[in-house]
Amino acid sequence: MDPGRGRIRGSHRRLVGVLSDKTRFLLLFTTVQHDAEVGSLKKKESLSKPARRNPSKERGNENPPSSLA
Repeated sequence: MDPGRGRIRGSHRRLVGVLSDKTRFLLLFTTVQHDAEVGSLKKKESLSKPARRNPSKERGNENPPSSLA
């Protein structure tokens, strides 16, 4: 878990204006890639846990809080 991740994301919006298009694309791509990896890890974890269904909680987990790494 990386509690600083949310702060980094917030400040990255201010930096985007300074970066070139290529750098901006790479930054966006790696962020998306990382989020996808984290998402797939969470899916694997939830599959290995016993089936305790909570639909409202699952809907909320589509966009996890930035404090979760």
